[in-house]
Amino acid sequence: MRFDRVVDFVAKCRRMASRNGCVDCGRVLPQGLFLLGSPSLSRMTRVGAGVPTLKKAMRERGWYCKTCMNRKKTMNVRDFEIRSYEDAVALLRGKTERRVCNNTFLRKYGSLIYVVLHGHDIVEWEPSGRVFLYSRRYRTVTTKDRMNQCIPREYRVFQEKNVWFVSRWSGVPRLDARRVPFVEGMNLMTAFEGVVPGSQDQG
Repeated sequence: MRFDRVVDFVAKCRRMASRNGCVDCGRVLPQGLFLLGSPSLSRMTRVGAGVPTLKKAMRERGWYCKTCMNRKKTMNVRDFEIRSYEDAVALLRGKTERRVCNNTFLRKYGSLIYVVLHGHDIVEWEPSGRVFLYSRRYRTVTTKDRMNQCIPREYRVFQEKNVWFVSRWSGVPRLDARRVPFVEGMNLMTAFEGVVPGSQDQG
């Protein structure tokens, strides 16, 4: 592995660390590789050290972390979920936009955070914890699934006889379920006011 390739590799690590918000990556400028560490990488390349040996030396010296370099650009759909405003902030990692899974982005406008699917805002989070839902007339399985991944666990959007509903569970028994018809722009925090356990099709 030629030394100029080592420099290019570390520069790539720094770029990825910047995008991923990793604090363990890229703490040394590529120019410093000539002087830092013992033995120096320039000496290791001259004596014919292999790529695994060079990468191990760079990780040990804090020049990049294996987790960051191997991280996928987007999450697995099954691993993606937001259950609070704080979860959304953590996923953004200080950015105003981040792609979180297929065709799905998190975007921050001021203090509001939106889950955007195919260019349409479908979930809106406020710092107070209030959550608003929008189907944008695309009541598809994917829209419903993304909503269910981005609202508090006690709520669920589901379909019955081609009609959308939202249910809320305040306990384990099924009779404790409450549900209301899905309404465009509905506020989950107030949608169930006055709805009694076991009630059906309120609204």
